[in-house]
Amino acid sequence: MKSKKAVRSALGMSVLSIALCAAMLIGTTFAWFTDTATTSVNKIQSGTLDIALEMKDNEGKWVSAEGKTLQFLVNGKIPAQKDDGTYETILWEPGCTYQLPQLRVVNKGNLAVKFKVAVTGLEGNTELAPVIEWTINGLKLGDDLHLAPKANGTEVFPATEFTISAHMQETAGNEYQNKSIENIAITVVATQDTVEFDSKDNQYDADAIYPVVAAATVNTGSDTVLKDKEVDHNVKLTAPAGSVAAVTTSLKLTVDTVSTPAGISVSDTQNSQTFEVKLVDQNGEKVKATSGLFTVEMNVGTGRTGLKLYHDGVLMTKDDGSLTDAADHYVYNATTGYVTMKVSHFSPFTAVFNKEKWENHAAESYATPVDETNKVVTIASAEELALFAKQVNAGTPYKGYTVKLAANIDLEENQWTPIGKSGSTFQGVFDGQGYTISNLIVGSTGQSDVGLFGITTNGEVKNFTLNNAIVKGYLDVGAVAGTPYTSKYSNITLTGDVRVDGFAYVGGMFGKNAYANLTDLTIDVEDGSYVNAKSGNYRTYVGGLVGFMGEGNQVVKNVTSNIDVTGSTCDVGGITGIAHYGNSFINCKSSGNVTLTSAQDEGDELEIGGIAGVWLNQAGQTVTLTGCSYTGTLSSYNVKTGFVTEFCYNGLVGNKYTRNSDAGTLTIN
Repeated sequence: MKSKKAVRSALGMSVLSIALCAAMLIGTTFAWFTDTATTSVNKIQSGTLDIALEMKDNEGKWVSAEGKTLQFLVNGKIPAQKDDGTYETILWEPGCTYQLPQLRVVNKGNLAVKFKVAVTGLEGNTELAPVIEWTINGLKLGDDLHLAPKANGTEVFPATEFTISAHMQETAGNEYQNKSIENIAITVVATQDTVEFDSKDNQYDADAIYPVVAAATVNTGSDTVLKDKEVDHNVKLTAPAGSVAAVTTSLKLTVDTVSTPAGISVSDTQNSQTFEVKLVDQNGEKVKATSGLFTVEMNVGTGRTGLKLYHDGVLMTKDDGSLTDAADHYVYNATTGYVTMKVSHFSPFTAVFNKEKWENHAAESYATPVDETNKVVTIASAEELALFAKQVNAGTPYKGYTVKLAANIDLEENQWTPIGKSGSTFQGVFDGQGYTISNLIVGSTGQSDVGLFGITTNGEVKNFTLNNAIVKGYLDVGAVAGTPYTSKYSNITLTGDVRVDGFAYVGGMFGKNAYANLTDLTIDVEDGSYVNAKSGNYRTYVGGLVGFMGEGNQVVKNVTSNIDVTGSTCDVGGITGIAHYGNSFINCKSSGNVTLTSAQDEGDELEIGGIAGVWLNQAGQTVTLTGCSYTGTLSSYNVKTGFVTEFCYNGLVGNKYTRNSDAGTLTIN
C-alpha cells in the first residue's frame, strides 16, 4: 500500500491562476434569440440577460470577481500578497480540501437564467487533474443552477451564493508528487431558463444552450492555449508567443451558435452551423493577432461531406493535406470532426455541409417493444421511424402488422430514405393516429420510387399529416409514396411548403401505379408549393394528387387540392395525370393552377385538365367523375401551334388517350 503522507503536490498560489468570468454580459447577442425571432418577436424585445459575478472580500463585502486572480483561503481568510508578489504556498496531500472565497452570481436582467460553473484552461501536469475534485456547494461543477429575474417593485437583484472547493482524492499515490497545475480557469456560463411565457407557453427557450467558453493567462515565452474542456474539446485556440499585444495578460474565447448569415447559400439538402467567435482580453476588449496567426480547432461534427467553411461570410480556402500558414486556410478531419484553421481575427464562422442520411442515425431498437401477440409496432421518434424504414428495406415487410405513430416526428435534420423498395416492399398497415411527420427531404434527380414511402403492396397507410416536403426523383415520385401500388391510402393531409420534382409519373402525394382506393385526402399547401415534371419528349403523367392511376375499379374519393401542377408534354391534371379506364372520381376538388409548358405533337396540348390530364378510353369501360370541380387556371402551350384558347370538357378533364377511337365512355355527373 502506498503511503498517503508521501504524496505532496504543490498547487502553489504562484501557479494557480483562477480567472472567473461571466459568459453573458450586457449587449451580447445570443443564438436562442436569433433562432426564434421569426416566431416570438416579443421575447426578444422585452428580455435582457445581464449576469454579474461577485466575491466576498475579507471585510464581508461583495465586490466584482470578474477577471480576478483568486487565492485559496488560509484560516478562512484571503491571503495577502507578499513583497515579492507571491502568496503563501499550500501543499496538498490526499484527503485535503481547500476553498475559494465565497462567490455569487447576480441576475441583473429581467429574464430567468440557468447557469453552470466549469473548470477549464488546465496546463502543466494535467495528469494531476483527475485526482482533484471540484465541487460547488457540494454539487459537481457543471450542474445547472437557476436564478429568477428581479421582482417588480423591488431593487434587490436575485443572487445565488456558492462556495467552490477543491479536494484531493484519498487514493492519490506517489505518482502525483511534485506536480502542479497552471492557469486553471473557473468559468461561469449562463443562458435563458424555461420560466418566462411567450404567446404560447414557457417552453420556447427549453433548448437554449450555453455558449462555449475558454480562458487562460497569456504566456510570454511560449504558446498560450485555450480549450473549453480538456477532453473532447469543442474549441481550442493556440496563440503563439508574441502574437498578441504586450499589454494583454489574459484571454477569454467565447463561442456561441447563431443564425447563418443571409448571404451564405444553404440548399434543402444541406445543413449549416454558424459560430459567433469572440476573443477578448482582461478588459473585455477584442483581441487580434498583432504578429503571426492564431491556430483554431473547432468541432463541426464527424463525417461531414461537401464541407465549406466561411469566415465573416467569405469562403475560406480548404487545404489538401497539411495546413497552409496563411489567413483563412483550413483542413478538416472527418474522423475527429475538427476543423483546424489559421486566422488573424474573429467574427462569425459558418460551416455548410451535406445532410446525412437518417438510416445512419436509426435507433437500435424500439423504445416500446414490438407487441408480437397483437402484431403492433410503436414509433415515437425520427430515429425509430428510420429503424422501421431500414428494416423494411432490408426485407422485413411487416405483413400482418400495424405500425403506429405515438408522437409527432421531425425529419429536418437528415435526408430520408423511402420506406420500401423493389423486392422489399412494405405490406402492413401504417396508422399515423393523427400525428404529424414534418420536414421530409428525400430523393435525388436520378432516383425512382421516391417519397416517405417508396413502394407499398397489399396494405394500408392512413391517419397522419405530412407537413413540409422537398421531394426529388426521376420516375414514380410523390411526397407520401412514390409507388402506392396495391395499398389503400386514406385520411392523409399534406401541408406547408411542398415541392415535388421529377421526370415523369409525378404527383403531390403519389407517383405511379395506384391500384387501390385513395380516399379522404387533403392537400392544403402554402403559396409557392408545386408539383413539377419535365419529361422531355416523353409522356409526362403528372397530377396534384397522383401522377398515374392504375387501370381498374379504383375509387378516388373526397379529395381536395390547392397545389400548382406543371408538366412539360402532356397528361397534366389538377388531381391526376391520367384517369384510367374503370376509375371513379367522387367529390374531388382542385383549385391550384395547372400548366402544360411545351406540348410537342398536335393535340397533346389538350391533354390537360383541372381534375385529369387525360382519360383512357377502353372499349366497354367507363371513367366516371361525380361531384368534382375545378376553380384554378389552366394554361397550355404547343411549341408548334401556340397557346390553347379552349379546353376539353370545360377544363375539367383533358382529351381522350386514343383520339381516333370512340371506344370507352367518360361520364361526368
